[in-house]
Amino acid sequence: MKTFNDYLENVTKDDLTSSNFEKDFVNAGEYNKYIKKHKSLDVDSQELSIGKDIEMEHTTDVSISERIALDHIAEIPNYYTWLVWMEDLAKKYSNPTEFEEKLRE
Repeated sequence: MKTFNDYLENVTKDDLTSSNFEKDFVNAGEYNKYIKKHKSLDVDSQELSIGKDIEMEHTTDVSISERIALDHIAEIPNYYTWLVWMEDLAKKYSNPTEFEEKLRE
């Protein structure tokens, strides 16, 4: 999976200073769509903290990881709670069928 830093390796200095880069990357995403519609977003600080830590697997830039986390939280306020829960289940059960069988017990 490509990280933001991998993406930057192919970006020129002119790309980074162009208004298109800022418009397309920095100002894109679900967070901005939500803010434009609702004017604000109440963010659980613990959810954001978990999200920033998780998103650091994609970048070394904390502000980028925060932005990615905000995009997910704008769509699903408890996104990272669900993600951690799902990953824990995936580690515990070798496949979805095994999990479904456990639920039926």
